Amino acid sequence: MAKDLVILDSGCMNRARLQRGWSRRKLAEQAKVSVNSLRRALMGVPVGLSVALRVTEALGIKLRRVLREPGEDRPADAAALLGDGEAVPT
Repeated sequence: MAKDLVILDSGCMNRARLQRGWSRRKLAEQAKVSVNSLRRALMGVPVGLSVALRVTEALGIKLRRVLREPGEDRPADAAALLGDGEAVPT
């Protein structure tokens, strides 16, 4: 069975992480994923859907807001990414 892979908007993900003052290691712990899996996700490398869901949930971001298409050049809208109503700084 093929693994479902997704690409996350690395810029938005990193801004949300930094806004919370979290290191990569802290986010990996909160999301219950390996640091290597998180590093790939934050670099825009395809990761498993379960990793993407765990990381976005830990950040309070809706997954659909940060999904990217392969080769997509435009950044996702950074406004209203956080579940608590705060915008991610640009």
